[in-house]
Amino acid sequence: MSPRKSSYHTLWRQYHGIRPIINTCQESGSQKHELETRRTVLFYYVMEPCFDFSARKSKRSSARGYNHGPSTSSGDWKSRRPCRFFFTPQGCLKGDNCHFSHSGENNGTPFEQYGGTQLSEPRHEPQIHGSNRTLSIPTLESDFQAWRFLVPKNPRYGRSLVGEELRHFAQGGLKLVNSDIGFMQEVITLMASEGGLSRVKELIERNFEAMADKAKIVVVMTEIIPFFQTLSHPDVVLSALLENPVSTIYTYIYGPGGRRTVKLFTLVVDVLSFQGYSSLTIEDHDISSLVETTLAVLAKVIDLNGAALLNEALYPIVEALDDLLDELNLGNGPLSECQARKYLGKIHRRLGLGRDMPLNELKNKHQVPITNVSFVLHQDLPGNLSVEGPRHDNDHADIREIQIMPTYEEIESVRREYLPINDPSESYLPGVEGLFDRQFRLLREDTVGQLRDAIRAELEQRHNVQEGVVTRPHYQQGTRIYTYLNVAVLDISFGKWRGFEFSVSFNQLPHLRNMTLQSRQEWWKGTRRLQPFALICLLGSHGSAIFCSVSDPSKTEEPQSDASSATIFNLSEDPDKAFLTLRLVKNDESSIKQILDRYKMSKNIQQDSLIEFPGVLLPSFQPTLLALQRLAITAELPFAQILAPTDTKITGLVNIEPPPYTIRQNFRFNLGCILKHETDLSFSPGEPFDLKAFQEMSVLDDAQASALIDSLSRSLALIQGPPGTGKSFTGVAIIKVLLSNKKHAKLGPIVCVTYTNHALDQLLEELIHSGISQVIRIGGRSKSELLQPLNLRLVAKKVEQTKVEKRRKWELAQALEKDEDALSDFFSTLNKLDSWTSIKNYLEVHHSEHHNELFGQPEEGWEVVHHHPENIIDNWLYENNPLFSKRFSRVRPISRLLQESLYAMSSIERATIHAHWLSSIKNDIYNNIMTALMSYLGVKADHDQIRNELDLRCLQQANVIGVTTSGLAKNIDLLQRLQSKVMLCEEAGEVLEAHLLTAFLPSIEHAILIGDHLQLRPRIQNYELQRENARGAQYSLDVSLFERLVQPPVSSGLRVPFSTLETQRRMDPSIAQLIRATLYPALKDSPAVEGYPKVAGMKKRLFWFDHIKPEADADTQDAMPTSHWNDFELDMVASLVSHLVRQGVYETEDIAVLTPYLGQLLKIRRRLRDSFEVVVNDRDLRDLERNGIESYEDAISSPVSKIKLLQALKVATIDNFQGEEAKIVIISLVRSNERNRCGFLRTSNRINVLLSRAKHGMYIIGNSRTSSHVAMWADVLAILKQSGNIGGSFELQCPRHLDKLIEVSTPDDFQRLSPEGGCDERCTKRLKCGHACVNKCHSEVLHSAVKCLEPCPRPRIGCEHPCNRVCGDICDPKCPIEVYRTDLILPCGHKKDHLPCWNAQHLISVRCTEKVQSIVPGNPVRTAELDITKGLYKKTMELVRNPVAVITQPATTDVSPHAMELAHVHPVMHPAPFVVVIRDVIKNAMSLARPAPKKTVHRRVLTAVVLCLVQLHAIGFLARSVARRYCQKCATEDIKDITVDFILMQPYRDIDLDESPCIVPQCGHILTVDSMDGQMDMAKHYTFSEQGIITEIKKTYDLFSMEAMKVCATCRGSLRDLSRYGRIVRGAFLDEATKKFIVWANKEYIPLAKQLQVDHELLVGSVDTTAYDFQGFAKPEELRIEGNHNEQIKTIYDWAGPKRYESILRLWGKIKAHMGRMRKEEQPFKRVWDMVINAKRRHKTLIDFTYDSNVIQMRGYLLASALLIRCDLAMLSDVKTLIQNAPKDLVQFSIELSYNRKDCLKLIKLAKSSNHLFQEVEGHIFFAHYSALESSTAAEEVARGLREDALTHVDYAKALCEDHPAQTRGMMEDVDAVRKMLRGETFYGVVSNDEKRSILAAMATELRGTGHWYNCENGHAFTVGECGMPMETSRCPECGAGVGGQHHEAMVGVTHAAELEREFSTLNIGY
Repeated sequence: MSPRKSSYHTLWRQYHGIRPIINTCQESGSQKHELETRRTVLFYYVMEPCFDFSARKSKRSSARGYNHGPSTSSGDWKSRRPCRFFFTPQGCLKGDNCHFSHSGENNGTPFEQYGGTQLSEPRHEPQIHGSNRTLSIPTLESDFQAWRFLVPKNPRYGRSLVGEELRHFAQGGLKLVNSDIGFMQEVITLMASEGGLSRVKELIERNFEAMADKAKIVVVMTEIIPFFQTLSHPDVVLSALLENPVSTIYTYIYGPGGRRTVKLFTLVVDVLSFQGYSSLTIEDHDISSLVETTLAVLAKVIDLNGAALLNEALYPIVEALDDLLDELNLGNGPLSECQARKYLGKIHRRLGLGRDMPLNELKNKHQVPITNVSFVLHQDLPGNLSVEGPRHDNDHADIREIQIMPTYEEIESVRREYLPINDPSESYLPGVEGLFDRQFRLLREDTVGQLRDAIRAELEQRHNVQEGVVTRPHYQQGTRIYTYLNVAVLDISFGKWRGFEFSVSFNQLPHLRNMTLQSRQEWWKGTRRLQPFALICLLGSHGSAIFCSVSDPSKTEEPQSDASSATIFNLSEDPDKAFLTLRLVKNDESSIKQILDRYKMSKNIQQDSLIEFPGVLLPSFQPTLLALQRLAITAELPFAQILAPTDTKITGLVNIEPPPYTIRQNFRFNLGCILKHETDLSFSPGEPFDLKAFQEMSVLDDAQASALIDSLSRSLALIQGPPGTGKSFTGVAIIKVLLSNKKHAKLGPIVCVTYTNHALDQLLEELIHSGISQVIRIGGRSKSELLQPLNLRLVAKKVEQTKVEKRRKWELAQALEKDEDALSDFFSTLNKLDSWTSIKNYLEVHHSEHHNELFGQPEEGWEVVHHHPENIIDNWLYENNPLFSKRFSRVRPISRLLQESLYAMSSIERATIHAHWLSSIKNDIYNNIMTALMSYLGVKADHDQIRNELDLRCLQQANVIGVTTSGLAKNIDLLQRLQSKVMLCEEAGEVLEAHLLTAFLPSIEHAILIGDHLQLRPRIQNYELQRENARGAQYSLDVSLFERLVQPPVSSGLRVPFSTLETQRRMDPSIAQLIRATLYPALKDSPAVEGYPKVAGMKKRLFWFDHIKPEADADTQDAMPTSHWNDFELDMVASLVSHLVRQGVYETEDIAVLTPYLGQLLKIRRRLRDSFEVVVNDRDLRDLERNGIESYEDAISSPVSKIKLLQALKVATIDNFQGEEAKIVIISLVRSNERNRCGFLRTSNRINVLLSRAKHGMYIIGNSRTSSHVAMWADVLAILKQSGNIGGSFELQCPRHLDKLIEVSTPDDFQRLSPEGGCDERCTKRLKCGHACVNKCHSEVLHSAVKCLEPCPRPRIGCEHPCNRVCGDICDPKCPIEVYRTDLILPCGHKKDHLPCWNAQHLISVRCTEKVQSIVPGNPVRTAELDITKGLYKKTMELVRNPVAVITQPATTDVSPHAMELAHVHPVMHPAPFVVVIRDVIKNAMSLARPAPKKTVHRRVLTAVVLCLVQLHAIGFLARSVARRYCQKCATEDIKDITVDFILMQPYRDIDLDESPCIVPQCGHILTVDSMDGQMDMAKHYTFSEQGIITEIKKTYDLFSMEAMKVCATCRGSLRDLSRYGRIVRGAFLDEATKKFIVWANKEYIPLAKQLQVDHELLVGSVDTTAYDFQGFAKPEELRIEGNHNEQIKTIYDWAGPKRYESILRLWGKIKAHMGRMRKEEQPFKRVWDMVINAKRRHKTLIDFTYDSNVIQMRGYLLASALLIRCDLAMLSDVKTLIQNAPKDLVQFSIELSYNRKDCLKLIKLAKSSNHLFQEVEGHIFFAHYSALESSTAAEEVARGLREDALTHVDYAKALCEDHPAQTRGMMEDVDAVRKMLRGETFYGVVSNDEKRSILAAMATELRGTGHWYNCENGHAFTVGECGMPMETSRCPECGAGVGGQHHEAMVGVTHAAELEREFSTLNIGY
């Protein structure tokens, strides 16, 4: 469609679209009139003229579709008909060829005829694209089309705008810019077009001098100012996409010689300055905002036009605006004036550069300026300022001209680089320029300078080798290099996203050539050499250095290449060559041509090499250096007079003004967001404020509150935060206050800056956790899962693009593809450079005569045909013609040869011209490649601008933007467009000043720096630039801006006030004292740190282990030649770490190992990586997601797991641990030498960080003598000596034997004295299975990890056979023991005489092996034998449990009457050095001789009870003692004097052992048997004969029938080792274990039940907010719940995702595990019973054993089962509620709960059988609830049946509640609620909160011991509340026996459970 038709159709649509708007318009008459006028105007544009109307014959109105306008009202129609396009603003495109009239007879354009009415509609449509954009899209589209009609496509054929049309052009453009981003982009793009610039010219190039005063004011206020407002609109100025159009407009405004600008701004200044005009029009406008707009446009014009710096005509205009601002400052608000002052200051600085420029600067470029000769007195200045001239081609006085990477000439230069010192008065550049110059040069020297020096050293070494000089390898301090030889460029490639890349090969490293492919791959991966983005230098053999980086192979785009696809470019594939793909650091012409020259040159002998700089990453310094160069262009810096004062005489403490945005009238900070209670409190800087009241009301401590107020009162605020004082917390509070005032202050996004990604993640996570929304993170190196969705790259993908952006992006994508295709073609041509076709094509174009000579000239009608054209060039080139060789002895020049015949040349000349052809072809290709590549780079930059535009729109909507300093420098163009007013920097003391300067964006009005200058300084590489170096102190590059402002390095510097935090919340007070006494005298301890627990396994929490073991010498062959390590400290660290981990108290990363040296760090990591320890399993919700829901049996099968020590703790250098903390910190100081050099740790900053990382405990391992000469170390050592925390050995503490002294001074001592984290004694705690632990004393974690190797005592289900596995293994569910029976008849009828036991139990599972005869179908005559089985069972061979040498059978031996019982003398099961021998067994043996475990027997036997000779009548001995100790003849006198007969009070010496034998318990206190029998009350339990021999047991064991545990009367030691009293002691143990089980079960249950209530309430409370929001759900469209519990839970988790049910799912797992521990099999009595049955089975005893099942405590299991069902119901009910509240058909939901109902029936059955009425009622209610849930989605018939079953259970539950109201208290309400739910009246919640809370509170009260506990007659426990005495009777909930009593007296059979009461009273249970 032609442009004219397009415009016509557009107006036609507008014309027909206005009438409906008019008909429906309800606005005022003026608005309707406006629309009518608009339609009339459009009418004359779109309606064809009426022929009848022109002839005065028309009888129809114009509504029929023809124009009856005045232009057709008289005369000949055709001769007078005007061109309807000529009078439009776009004009007629046909010009003079138009058939219609272009005269002015129509009396003006329609705009002029109808008053130039602005085309707009009533603004009552919904808001779009932001708060300031209030028009609807249809209205805006109409307005835009009308405005667009004013801009001609070709100004040559259009007419000029006049009057109202120009006003509509200016005001209409502003209106569209304010309305929508898309229209804004369209308007500015059109304004920058040729037609738009013509309108701009008409607007600003008029004869303003001839206008009257009123006309000038009208023009300025209605045309010029709206035009200025359009150009200075923030969205226009900040748009990356509009950067070029805006620049075009501003450049056009400036005009030739700046005449347009001078004329235009003179008019504006005159209007704004002349007081007489104010009475006319200006009084309706805010003149301060007009001045600000004018200055904004003028500043931009000057900024974008370099010639403006020298235009002196602008000076009067600027001075007039300056005077005007001074006048306005007297009466108007200061805020706008402040912004205007910024613009004015910028203009002054820019014009000042031109005013101060020397006139003779351009006369002689190399002439040294003599304006200030003092500059050359102290230093050799840079570039042309140097007396000796520039040092090299990259030495310039202006840092903007310096290349970031060094040139080859710079590398070879031996002159010292110019480095400015830290004294500003000595700088040759003043103020900000000098600051940028200093920081750029020093930072470049620290980074690039190290690379330059390393390459220079490599070149020197290479030169020495060539000269035959032997030199030692040279190592630059802080810089390592790896060199790779014989480099060849193999391939070049290009991709539209990856750009220009090339592949190289080099010699494989010698030691890798004989390795396997896998070994080479592992080596390259392990050493991390040549990793993606690594910086390398391609060093040429002929004087070139090209810097490259390794390409990232992970990108998906495949580069276009003509290389063979079989070539594999990687490091390890080929044993002889390694391959690598590189990209240039800078795509300059010189580097690219050098790469192209090397392309395919591998056949030539090359000496090129690759130099790698390991650990050096280009992004770490290049963006910052580029940003400093960019900042140096404008030399703009906020707070310039503080950061870089031009007057160096001003010194001392300066006063910091409040932020400019706070000086707005009536502005106050609202502080309510950080108060403890909702209270209104505000603060205004400069006004009185009650700080004390604020400190009491806020959530901050006093120092933090004061720091916050100071920060809000100062535009440049500094906060010093000593370690652990809450710097981040204070920063978050400041940000919260700022955000609560963001809208009022127009702050824009707050920019949060940190140096490291880790610190940034921590800060942003804290902001999010504190409730701050709209947080965006820039940069992709975050490790935080929480921040992943907030990354700018992901957020920007959701931004909708405008039409302009979509169109432009498509155009650029097409251009990129074209460039890619072109470059690929050029590379292909380059690859075929010397082919005959290339030469033929070249000659045909450039040298046709030579072409015709070689390839012939086709005649007319004929074509020259060559059968082998590829040989033509070679035949000519190598043709031997001796005639010509003699004729031309010298080679003629190329210019002559080009005119000669090819066959008249000698061989040498032919080769010469052939080389010339190839060179010309190559140059042409090079030029084409460079042209295409430069085009690509430009297009790529434009494409990136579109992405930046989308990024900008995202960032503008953010509250907080997080970015690292490197990321900020990389994105500085984007961030400068944000107009953010606040910047906060965390850990500012660790950030280089150069990095932080880039964060001071031009728009920043408020900067907050939080850090600590007493902690680590910024890290730099060059020691010669460090402050601690005497030579580097003059540079002090490692002094941060924070430290420079607090403690200026020079006495003449300014000091800035700062706030200090004072209360630390990290370190134990003893640890904090080390830094309090040395650095922070005002540091206080929070009460929270005073209650830290002791360090597990250690006597002291703070200790310096002092040693004198020397450090190792640094080996230059090691990977870290400049580092240090200490092997002794390495071993001590590893041993101490293992000891602490074995305590089982500390979780992952609770322990940290710090060291100052990388060498030691590397060795520690290697050692810990190869060491394993046992830790508690960490099974969290992600495991459920990854592996599915697991069963309880699976969970308890592996309660612990092993882990590498390296994974269980943090290992880092000190410099990398600032900002971190750990509960336990172990420090290896490393340095220990005779010269007392302590290395890195000689500075207080590092010592401070080192000593302030630990929370609970800190252990330093080092040589104190080496560090004692350092002042701070001397103070620390004095403190440690005074408190006794330094010495040559650690004091360990056994977790069970707290008083035992364990001192270790060597690594071997840990294994000898504390082998398993405890002490060297045997563990006395039983395993979970009940067997004794055979290990040494250890922690609970290691105890849980012990695998019991005793025979399994657990009974099998369904048979009487013992388990053939060990106790620690899971029992085989299939009993493999062969059963021989006669009744084994298979279902087929055959008999079996024997089968495995598990088959015998399930005969249907047996496959018969008998062969039968069967008739083959179809052949009745023949028969065949069929083998009906193929699966023959294999007979398993039982494994021998332990390898033994000889096993002797047990021997039954008669013993003397003194023996307690007949017993077997057990054999020694394992060969041991000491054999147990019993002399005269028949006469003397009275106890068992225990087996001696082989692994633990040594010269002093410590583990078994009896491992020595049994002497005389002694019965038992201490294992470590000698039998003769208690011999009546050999014993010492003190033994003989022991009183052993408590009846006659006789000593041991007087006892006749034949008459009164003695017993020696384990404790060694001897007693006679009669005395011990009396103490044990044997007569109560046994019947004795007259001879004192036990004849029978008086009664069987009853639970809780035993009295208190019997112990030794002398020392209260255990008597469990005496077999005579075994039944009594074990009965008491069983009672004690059962009591503890009851206490533990209730203690575990209450927190779980309480947490279920909390989680359920959270789910119920969040239903409203979640009802319609399923965005976070994984699969919201479909949900079917079925199967068992695990399957249901997994289904819900997969559907809802991890967020909503995270907490309750964790609780579900805990409840299920708790229920597993409550099982009958886990109870003490049942375990003992199983052991008895197991012994009976193994010994094949025929005696029957029975027990009363009432002794099993079922209450805990029932409570856990009911709680688990409640948890299931809570989740299912919540799912049901969510789906009910969701929109219809959003989720397809179905549910099947038959498995759940079976669980309810099991609960009912078990509760009924054990007489637990409460749980029985719960089971009925749960059944009904499940039925109701399922019926809601079931078919009608099924639902009816479910409801009937549910009502039956509800009725039964109601009957139970009515019959037993006391035992079912609180359940009747649940019964009624479920009944209502079944009737459909309401949806019942699973938890009746009030009732359940009261029940749990009662249980907690019982467990706190407020009542008294009793046992029923069957031993079941119950409690009596209130006074604690029984007042009523009831039934025991366990067995139904009578309980309680009357009148404070218990009924018969009820006993007081005093022991159980004491157990409960010690618990601390709150509710």
